[in-house]
Amino acid sequence: AMTEGSCTRLWLDLKPCNVSSSQPGHTYVANACRRASEIIKEMEAEQWVEFICTGHSVKYAGAPAIEAGLSIGAMGSTSISDLKKYGYKWANLDIINANIFQKGKEEEVINTYTGAGMELSIFMIDDDATLETYAPYMNKLKGIVTNYPKKFVDKMKKD
Repeated sequence: AMTEGSCTRLWLDLKPCNVSSSQPGHTYVANACRRASEIIKEMEAEQWVEFICTGHSVKYAGAPAIEAGLSIGAMGSTSISDLKKYGYKWANLDIINANIFQKGKEEEVINTYTGAGMELSIFMIDDDATLETYAPYMNKLKGIVTNYPKKFVDKMKKD
């Protein structure tokens, strides 16, 4: 991925966990994020690596990446105002499980986030019908998450 001009990014997903009763899960994840941020800086990989923070970790675990000036997005149903309060500039929304996306309301949701100054990516785009629904908005999105990247890159090139 670390090739000049490449649009491929490695997204490190910070997930909540419970590791022990003596250390809350969000502290463990924040420490992992801190160390990953150090490695990214050491490797001068800032333009190729980004973080996504999930669940209850959003409030705490992403802070080291934000402090290091690295790109980090938040997944889930955290409000735009809370995302901004925690220092996020990007949201990654689940189009299948989130009630926020309703058939025919895709553009409205995308405009709500982008209009508030948030970048937006979406997941999970794994079938042709879903890709066709969101294809008209690709220029407004930071990215999509899929289990079939080659298939959809090839399809987007054809269209």
